Amino acid sequence: MPQPKFISIQRLFPRLYSIVPGWIKGTYHCITAASGAGKSKYARFAYAIHSYKYCKEHSIPLDIIWFAREESYDKFWTMILADLLYEKHGISITYYQSKGFYDDITPEVQSYINDLLPEIEEMKKVIHVIDNVGNPTGLLYETERHLKRIGTFVESGRFTDNQGNEIIKKTYKYNDPDHHVIVVADHIGLLDTENNKIEKVDTLHLAISKWSKYALEELIKKYQCIVVSVHQQEMAGENIEHRKANLLVPTEAKLGDNKIVGRDYQYTWGLFRPHKYEINKWLDYDIPKFKKHFSSLHLIKHRDGEADIVTPLYFHGITNKYEELPLPFIEGTKTPNPELNQYYV
Repeated sequence: MPQPKFISIQRLFPRLYSIVPGWIKGTYHCITAASGAGKSKYARFAYAIHSYKYCKEHSIPLDIIWFAREESYDKFWTMILADLLYEKHGISITYYQSKGFYDDITPEVQSYINDLLPEIEEMKKVIHVIDNVGNPTGLLYETERHLKRIGTFVESGRFTDNQGNEIIKKTYKYNDPDHHVIVVADHIGLLDTENNKIEKVDTLHLAISKWSKYALEELIKKYQCIVVSVHQQEMAGENIEHRKANLLVPTEAKLGDNKIVGRDYQYTWGLFRPHKYEINKWLDYDIPKFKKHFSSLHLIKHRDGEADIVTPLYFHGITNKYEELPLPFIEGTKTPNPELNQYYV
């Protein structure tokens, strides 16, 4: 049986790959964490940057439709530029440096930045960042607008629903069946309400439900998109009671603004940064040695396989880069793994 085309994470997260092979067409992902835990950076790294590189290397046609609800178009691409600068030259610059708020970019670094701009323009042909559409139906229509470029819609019938609304049924066919489309909503706690003729969508809770319904029924089932909803944990999840009970890690029960849509997700990924809560030991790692750079990735829900898997990650911080950490001990022993020394700060 020939292997289907998909976006493998074997090089991205080698150990996690044995549980989840990668980003597969027609799947629904949730990334959840507390505020300030790096959700957007992880989403950019794993679903935008990695997918772009992998598909380019393996000649897989790709479009990424990124609905930026929390940040601007300009900031998104500024952070991608910082990633490329670090990856190619080992130079880290902050957002403020890149925008000129600090006058400390040397002529040499500026020349590196200028050399990277053509690559950014190439990435923009694949990664479409939209920061001015925020209501659920708007997200759907904007995605369908992009889909028209790479496939064909065919009307297959019309009917009237119970409320008297005319519904047009459509089928869709990609020009290239291997074309992958990733749709990211970052984050859904900032979705707008809307005046919807079919059903009420006048609260954030209802807007999230409407978006999830579109994601499942249209984007995933009909168009075979990979949909990623960045879903913040509720603020109460960080209160004193949760700290005392050691209940700080992300869970489905603590999804913010609308817990019910947690039932829709096929993959729920949680990010946790123990340094934020002054936790010194986590997963047998000495957290103070990493300072702010340790993060754990929790596979909370996995509809098609094993769940409750935790992957330790090194989080670069200034850029979007995440890296799977070596195990804390040499295999079969309690001897600290010397491979970790390169990650200590």
